[in-house]
Amino acid sequence: MSGCSGPVNVALLGFGTVGQSVARILCDGRHPSLRLRAVCTRRAADAQRDAPWVPSEVLWTTDFDETMAAGADVVVELIGGFDPARAWIVSALAAGRSVVTANKQVMAEHGPELVDLARARGCSLRFEAAVGGATPVLCGIRDGLSADRISRMAGVVNGTNNFILTRMERHGLSLPDAVAEAQALGLAEADPSADLDGLDARAKLAILATLGFGLRVRPADVATQSIRVIESADIEHAALLGRSIRQIAWTELVEGCETTIRALVTPALVPHTSSLACLEGPRNAVCVRGDRSGDTVFVGEGAGGDATAVAVVSDLLGIAHAPVPPRVWPSDAATVLTGLDVPHYLRVSRTPDRDQPDPAVVLDRLGIRIRVRLTVLTGQRDWAAVVLPCRAQQLADAAASLVDPSDAGAAAICLPLIDVA
Repeated sequence: MSGCSGPVNVALLGFGTVGQSVARILCDGRHPSLRLRAVCTRRAADAQRDAPWVPSEVLWTTDFDETMAAGADVVVELIGGFDPARAWIVSALAAGRSVVTANKQVMAEHGPELVDLARARGCSLRFEAAVGGATPVLCGIRDGLSADRISRMAGVVNGTNNFILTRMERHGLSLPDAVAEAQALGLAEADPSADLDGLDARAKLAILATLGFGLRVRPADVATQSIRVIESADIEHAALLGRSIRQIAWTELVEGCETTIRALVTPALVPHTSSLACLEGPRNAVCVRGDRSGDTVFVGEGAGGDATAVAVVSDLLGIAHAPVPPRVWPSDAATVLTGLDVPHYLRVSRTPDRDQPDPAVVLDRLGIRIRVRLTVLTGQRDWAAVVLPCRAQQLADAAASLVDPSDAGAAAICLPLIDVA
C-alpha cells in the first residue's frame, strides 16, 4: 500500500482474546491514524452483540470475501493455525493489502513465499506479535542489533509453559494441576499440546534463528522435548543444584562454520541467578549474544490478549507511518545440529523392588561419568544424577538401557544444565 492521507482502514480476521484486545485499542480514540473497518469472525452476530463499544459503522461478517470488499487497507490475521489463515494472508497480499499477523506457525513454515509475495505487490507484512507477545525481540534483532553478528539466542518464548513450571516450582503443584490452572485463567487452550510439547516454541525459535543468523530454519529442523516429562521430583532435584526448570529455546552458531547451527527446545535446568529463572508467570525473555554487543536481554509479557495486541497495533502504526515492503527472507538453508555438549540431569523412575541394573554401573559401562548423585535408588522410585558432558547418542543409549520396557511405570529423562545470563 502507498501512503494514506486519511486514517488507515483495518480489517480484523478473528475476534478471540487477542482480536478483542486489538479492537479495543483501535476503538479507544488514541490512534486516529487507524480505523477499524470490518471484523470477520465465525459468530459475527453474537460478537457484535457482546461488543457494543465497537462503532456501529464497522462491518461484522463471517465471510472473508465480504471482509475484503469492505475497503480495508490492512488485514490483521488473528485466527491462528495453518488453514485458512495462510490462504487468507495470501489472498490479502495478492489483492494489494498489507498484512499484520501474530501467526508464528504460518510465518515459520511459509515466511519466504509470503515475504516474496508482499514485496512483489508492494505491500507491508509485519509479524512482531508472532514471537514474544509485547516483547519487541524481533524488532530488536532486525534493527537494534543489525550491525552485529549474533552468535547465540536463548530464552523462554512460551508464556503458558513458564506459568506452569513456575507454579510447580513456587507452589508445589503437579503438572496436571498447573495446566488446569493455566486453562482456567485463559493462558492455555483446552488442548494444550502445542504449548506442552514445544510446537509453539519451536516455531518461534525457527523465526528467531532465521532472522538472527540470516539462514533458513524450519520448525521441523528444531529438536523438541515436551515438558510433560517433568515431575515434582525433578523440581526438587533442580532446587538442590541451585537451579530452576524452564522450557528453553536455544540456538547458536557452531564455531568455525557460518552455515551450521544448533537448535533445540527442551526443558532445562538454569541457575537461580539467571534472568530466565527469575521469570514469573506468563512472561518471556530472550538473551541475544552478539560478538560486539555482548548479551542483550529482552524481557516482557509473552502471553495474553492485551500484551499481544500491543505488538499487533504497533505493527499497524508502523504501516500507517511508513508502509514499506518487508525485508527479504533468508533463503540459504542452515545445517541444524541437535544436542548440547553440557552436563545433563538424568532421572530414572521405575517400580521399586524389581530386579534391574544399578544405574551407576550402566552409566560407567557406557563411558558416562557422574558429577553429582542426587538420589540413590534403594526401595524408592527415583534415581537421579548429574552427568558430565557426553555425546547425545550416549545419553540416549543410557536412557534406553536404564528402563525396562515391561515396566509400565518406568521412565528416563535427560535434561541439559544451561548457563545463561
